[in-house]
Amino acid sequence: MMLYDASFAIEPTPNPQGVHLVWATVKWVPRHGEARSVTGNYLFANSPSGTPYLHDGADDIAVDLGLWELWDMVDSNLVADYLHSVNAGLLYRPEAWVLCRYGEVGIELVGRR
Repeated sequence: MMLYDASFAIEPTPNPQGVHLVWATVKWVPRHGEARSVTGNYLFANSPSGTPYLHDGADDIAVDLGLWELWDMVDSNLVADYLHSVNAGLLYRPEAWVLCRYGEVGIELVGRR
């Protein structure tokens, strides 16, 4: 059960696949280098008042941040762990952070655009 109202970030109408897109800003903070961020409808929810979760949008985030080559090298089990960590964090608050050996990534829900 989610502990906050995320409806401000969730599109009220589902996409053609039947899920509601959820808006978020994603910030990448590498261990060495400059931080960068992107905003888009990278997350999903099953209803306009549902719990946001990250799934296929992770690939889009990697592309938009210019990290596809790095993301493509990550083991699929580790990707599953990252997704689980983000989704577990989003149950409790409208942002989640995940650490890896290359840096950290933060995902924060933002109002619909």
